[in-house]
Amino acid sequence: MRDDLEASELAIESEATGYVAAVDSDTLVGVLCKYDMRAATLVRPGHFVTSGLTLIKIDKELKGEEFENCCEDVRDAFSIESTRSLSEVGEFEVNALVEVALRALSPGINDSYTANACIDQLVSAISALAAAPLKPRFVKDDDGLGRLLLY
Repeated sequence: MRDDLEASELAIESEATGYVAAVDSDTLVGVLCKYDMRAATLVRPGHFVTSGLTLIKIDKELKGEEFENCCEDVRDAFSIESTRSLSEVGEFEVNALVEVALRALSPGINDSYTANACIDQLVSAISALAAAPLKPRFVKDDDGLGRLLLY
């Protein structure tokens, strides 16, 4: 499925520019079932997208109004925001804490208290990420048919 979709020329593109805040896989699977197709996302939460960038590749060619409706339904499953925010994967939070810790340890500032506080918060964030259940990368519909491959 991955090879077929990566080779596919059929794509749905973003109409917005910004950071992907979330991808609603349940909504996407519902859309894919509605149009009887399979898809692979090319972006994930935390990625920056521009208008015209491919969000997903699909395996079924749709025409006219049906394609436009499908595109609208798919785009509704992607939450795109103008600024970077807390993401469902925690990547932004970890990067922000590392950045603050590194600045605190720079020769001009040399603030070991702030660096230690960042390390404590990093331990907490990483522990929470490790305890969180993994989301499936290959999502099946209610009938057990593979519909969606997540980035």
